[in-house]
Amino acid sequence: MDLREVMDIMTERRILHLPVTHGSKLRGMISIGDLVNALRQSTEAENRQLHSYIVGAPM
Repeated sequence: MDLREVMDIMTERRILHLPVTHGSKLRGMISIGDLVNALRQSTEAENRQLHSYIVGAPM
């Protein structure tokens, strides 16, 4: 699943943690904090790329 799908599930079900499985085995847990951090990092990277494109400077 991508970040948006996981966020949608957690929001719709009003849950703070979501298990991560592979097949029938539990591989870990994702918290809402993990999602917020991943989204923040993604947004910051996108902002840097857009700024670099606009000003024409290398990253």
